[in-house]
Amino acid sequence: MVKNSQKVKRTKLTKSVIRPYLYLIPLFTFLIVFTYYPIARMFYLSLFQWGIGSKKVFIGIENYITVSTTPLFWQVVRNNIVFSFGSVFISVSLALFLAVLANKNLKFKGFYQSLLFYPHIIPLAVGALIWIWLFNPRQGLFNHLLGAEVNWLNSFELALPSLMVVQIWANMGYYFLLFLAGLQNLPASLYEVAELDGANSWQKFRHLTFPLISSTTFFVILLAIIHSIQSVDLVYLMTEGGPANSSNLIIYYLYTEAFRWWHLDIASTISSILFIVLLLLTALYFILLERKVYYA
Repeated sequence: MVKNSQKVKRTKLTKSVIRPYLYLIPLFTFLIVFTYYPIARMFYLSLFQWGIGSKKVFIGIENYITVSTTPLFWQVVRNNIVFSFGSVFISVSLALFLAVLANKNLKFKGFYQSLLFYPHIIPLAVGALIWIWLFNPRQGLFNHLLGAEVNWLNSFELALPSLMVVQIWANMGYYFLLFLAGLQNLPASLYEVAELDGANSWQKFRHLTFPLISSTTFFVILLAIIHSIQSVDLVYLMTEGGPANSSNLIIYYLYTEAFRWWHLDIASTISSILFIVLLLLTALYFILLERKVYYA
């Protein structure tokens, strides 16, 4: 009887240990098939010279040398750095500023919130068509107001800033709602004490609001960086990387190499480089900034 009871206990213990992992099998299967295998396959293919209808020839790191010595690659990287830094900084700053204003007792606050968030729910193809009309050199609203014919999307100097404006417009409302949600969870008692101590609006924001929403800020900045790197559809719809690749971004460059020129080996190499760089930047971002995040 004792042996049987011990055997039953061991069986139950084994089931209790194994059962949770059985529930995770579908998740792990999905990750392996749709995430880990494609990543491993991407690195594998980057070591070969190949294309549509041609055999794979192992060439080692030759593709990486080719990509790293291509001037267009570095031009695209510079474009993406400028685009990411500008769009992230401006959109996050504006979203935080507007969220602080909207958190106060303003009239028609719900209307303002809907107005700011609405661009984010518009399909980007529709939003891009609206902005193409606004930027039109002859019939566009901007040139009509300026009384000039500025060729916004076909200018070497203005094409990339024009895309940044659209990127900020499309995503700022989403960041605004995230900041507003964080602000509405802050304890009012802290601000009452600060007012009793004679703190002005700037001092309350600097010493209370901003530190207390640091976790939200941390998440929003990371999200904005991801959005700025994924802006392939915006480039495709509005400029196609022109003129002279002045508005070409890394994902669109990857897309053209893979599906326009069918340089599949080069596209795999660019994807591998991008994956490594983003992995390192994400790790660095968490190491340097997460220690300054306040979690309550």
